[in-house]
Amino acid sequence: MKRIITCILLALLVLSSLTAQSARFGDARRYFELGVRGNGGFSNNVIAASDIFQEVIVIDLVQLSKDLPEEGIVFSMEADTGFDLSLNLKNFGAGLSFGVETSGYGTIPKGIVDLLAEGNRLDETNSGNAEIIADVRMVLDTWFGTRVSTPFGKINLRVNPGYYVPLLHIADTDIQYSFRTNSDGSMEARSVMDIPVYTSFSGTLVEDAIENGDFDAASAFSGIPAGGLDLSAEADYKLFSFLTVGARVKSIPFIPAVMKNRTRVIVTNEAVMTPLLSDETDVDDINVDDQITTTESTEYVYDTKEIRVLRPFKLGVNAVYAPFSNKLLTLHPNLDLAVYQGVYADVGLKVQVSLADLLILKLSTNLEDRLWKQQAGIILNARVIELEAAFAGTSASFTKSFQGAGTSLLLAVRMGF
Repeated sequence: MKRIITCILLALLVLSSLTAQSARFGDARRYFELGVRGNGGFSNNVIAASDIFQEVIVIDLVQLSKDLPEEGIVFSMEADTGFDLSLNLKNFGAGLSFGVETSGYGTIPKGIVDLLAEGNRLDETNSGNAEIIADVRMVLDTWFGTRVSTPFGKINLRVNPGYYVPLLHIADTDIQYSFRTNSDGSMEARSVMDIPVYTSFSGTLVEDAIENGDFDAASAFSGIPAGGLDLSAEADYKLFSFLTVGARVKSIPFIPAVMKNRTRVIVTNEAVMTPLLSDETDVDDINVDDQITTTESTEYVYDTKEIRVLRPFKLGVNAVYAPFSNKLLTLHPNLDLAVYQGVYADVGLKVQVSLADLLILKLSTNLEDRLWKQQAGIILNARVIELEAAFAGTSASFTKSFQGAGTSLLLAVRMGF
């Protein structure tokens, strides 16, 4: 009896998915929806999966030096977790989402790889700069959407006020190195890292976390600042039965978040080798260890410096091309101008296949926030519950993003009716 009841319920569930539904705002699959999601990944632009999963790992430094771009070795990481709530009626929609966003980006100068591959020329200094950018923030986004009638037809308009609280911000780092060998056999090597770490809590907590692995969460969250407010908006218009065009703007700042607590982590390393040979030196008496002097120090400087922290601003256009004038096969191109720690472009193309909104397959290639992402995803929609999984290869290098130099994974569950 239980098996019969289970089969009937499953059949009704599938039939409800296939049954034609009234149109909902934004072409949503449910009138009311609650979802949870998690996304995380890391990448580099040098080492591919094929370089690691082999019996003997061989790295050709000479070839690596030739292939590296001017920015050098690039590492990145991302994480995004949260939940979403939405209401989607015929001509109106609204929702909110809450989550924590983490991102990190760092470089190793190309000059270091050149030095390892080719060595240093006598009496010339090899020097360069590295970079670190990192953000952790809590985000509360809301959105409201409606269909606006115009003489040319209806336009879907969506407005998204957002509130965010930065928990950690690293930018404007000063990381330098220099290396020099001289004709007389002397050598000088020096590296200085001055990394300003802005937090919403006391700087001493940063030192405890770095030195002792001890982080007092209660103290950390007791000093969270007010945060910032920004606004996003997007609109789309069905130009033809097979083509919808749209425009969007993301994170127009109204009230920037302000951070004051700064911890400067200053790390200095220096090595000096005196000349190995001189007129009075006997080769047999040379002891290299006695010729080298090394010094190193780590210093934490606590102070306050007020800075404004914004989310990435983006302005762009997008489209949905449906060659069969339905959702069976759709193409989604996009192009955005982005401003965050510099100016850059986001560009991408997604191909989506939808089988009665029951099974949805997605393939996409995107350059987003300076990283390439080649993603494949699947959505299983049983009307009252929906499961989504997506896997991507990521890297700052377009070629390496196909070779396993980085990966990201998205998992989401949505429920509603």
